Amino acid sequence: MALEGCEAGDLLRLLLDDGEPIENVPPSLEEQGHAVVGKSWRGGAWELSVRAGGPS
Repeated sequence: MALEGCEAGDLLRLLLDDGEPIENVPPSLEEQGHAVVGKSWRGGAWELSVRAGGPS
């Protein structure tokens, strides 16, 4: 939902819980045409950097 207001090329950082969220969200975002450009563990949560893709 956070990517709905973004334009193509915008960079968004998301915090995700360990387990199912970090396993499922990145592939789902890529299927929607976005690019996961970074992933790091930040004190209890995953920080995911996503470059918004174009309109689907």
